[in-house]
This record gives sequence, structure tokens and C-alpha cells, in this order.
Amino acid sequence: WATWTSGYDWQTWYGQTYVNFPPLFGHQYSHCWIDFRTIQDAYMQSRGITYWENSRRATLAQRAYCIANPLSRIGYGANLWGLTASDDPYVGYQAHGAPPAQNDNGTLTPTAPASAIAIAPGAVIPVLHNMYDTYPQLWSTYGFKDAFNLGLNWFDPEYIGIDQGPIVLMIENYQTGKVWERFMRNSWVQTGLARAGFVPTVGVGDPAPVGASLEMAPPSPNPARE
Repeated sequence: WATWTSGYDWQTWYGQTYVNFPPLFGHQYSHCWIDFRTIQDAYMQSRGITYWENSRRATLAQRAYCIANPLSRIGYGANLWGLTASDDPYVGYQAHGAPPAQNDNGTLTPTAPASAIAIAPGAVIPVLHNMYDTYPQLWSTYGFKDAFNLGLNWFDPEYIGIDQGPIVLMIENYQTGKVWERFMRNSWVQTGLARAGFVPTVGVGDPAPVGASLEMAPPSPNPARE
């Protein structure tokens, strides 16, 4: 574990200092299962934060990047952001990220903000409302389509399961915390965390409470919402 953490890249972007990894999936997938809000390993102890707080900072930094929009991409702003690995109108599939910009060609991905809902709900929920209310092409039978690019007027016709999964899991964690609760009971998980040096901590960051409502409108009876 010490060898793994020795490769971390600690950076500051848009007023947020954190272990940098531009695509947001790197700051989300482990959080689907493990409740990092009140535990630290040696690396995070040395930085005075948790992985939860680290991911919150990464999320807010990406939002700030899209507000600044240094590459002048169409549509980017406070209520429209989300760069992560996804389908791509140019190359089929590609990892997008920021900051710093990594393959930022204007392609946004609903799973990027949606999977951060349990981490930074105040920044995320307005984005989900905006995507759902403004772009009916993004929503159909199984929820949000995988990606879109307003500069090209391109809306992905497909869903990707690995992107849909974190949306569902993190909404559940945001609303009830039940995925975390059940997963963290597993003895193998606890043994693994202990061997990696994780210990309890309090008073770090600003973890969102569970039990909140997403307050999203239900989908239209017509999947195409025409």
C-alpha cells in the first residue's frame, strides 16, 4: 500500500489541493462501496484529510475548471460539467478529465457529476436537473445516456453499465448510506483496510449527511420524452 501511495501526485487547482487524477471516475468508484468519510491511511494522515475530502476537492476543482472553461467548450458552466471516461464522438471511447485538461474535446458525461452526488450534493444536484430538464436527448429507458457533446450537437445513443452502476450506488449512499453500511460490515473489507493502515478519524472535511432527497422529477411515461 505504501508503494501504491508513493505514486500520488499532490497538486493545487482552482483553490483545491488534493491527489490529482483528472477523470472523475478515479475519485468515485471506490467510494461506491467503502465509506471513507471517517477513516485515513498514513498518506491522508500526512495531508490532514481523508479520501472523501480528497474526492470532494477534486469534484469542486473540476466544476471550477468548467466554469473557467479555458478551452472555450460549448455549454460548460456551473450547472453543466462532468469529465470522465466515456463514449466519445471522435474516437469511440476515451478518458476525459480536468484539471489539468486531459482529452477535453467538449464531451461531457452524466455519470461524472451524478456519481459525485454523495460527495458534493450541492454542486451536483443542479447539474442533474439541468441535464434532465434541458436535454431530453440524454434521457431514455435506462436513465441518462452515456455522453454528449454540444459543440458537435452529438448525443450518445448508448448506455454503459459501468457508468450507470456508480450513479445508482451513489444515489443510494446519498439517500440512505445502505451500500456503505452493508459493505463496511464485511470482515474481509475491515481486514484489508486495517492491513493498509486505515484508522478512524473525526472532524476532517465536510462529509454530506445521508438521508437527503434527490428531488428529481420522475421520468416521462414516454422514454423519448417527445
